[in-house]
Amino acid sequence: MRTFLRAAYLLTTNFSEEQRREVLKATDKNRAYSRQITANHIGEAGRAVFDLRQAIRKNTIYLPEALTSEFKEAIELMSAAQIERRIGFQHADAYDRYERSQKMLAEAEPLFERLSVAVRGRIFRL
Repeated sequence: MRTFLRAAYLLTTNFSEEQRREVLKATDKNRAYSRQITANHIGEAGRAVFDLRQAIRKNTIYLPEALTSEFKEAIELMSAAQIERRIGFQHADAYDRYERSQKMLAEAEPLFERLSVAVRGRIFRL
């Protein structure tokens, strides 16, 4: 693909100018593009966990302690997995364990189901 076509395509992504330059100058453009996508996803996950943590902190006076505890457990699980992925991304050659991510995959579904039931019960007074 010609350089101007690559540059034009990269303008359609949510990459920063620095990320676009990095992809364009890379010898393995596919790998560089993939790394930028991964970096963006890890960053988005971190922002989502932060936003959830802030929302729970701001609204904790409206939530029963049991529900707040469930949310905090979910936040800690997601936060640990996101941090682990970020460290693994930054130090790929030195980091090969994904224990927190595996724990999240194993425990997330039942935890989120409990949260859903608790929130629905609170909203609809079930």
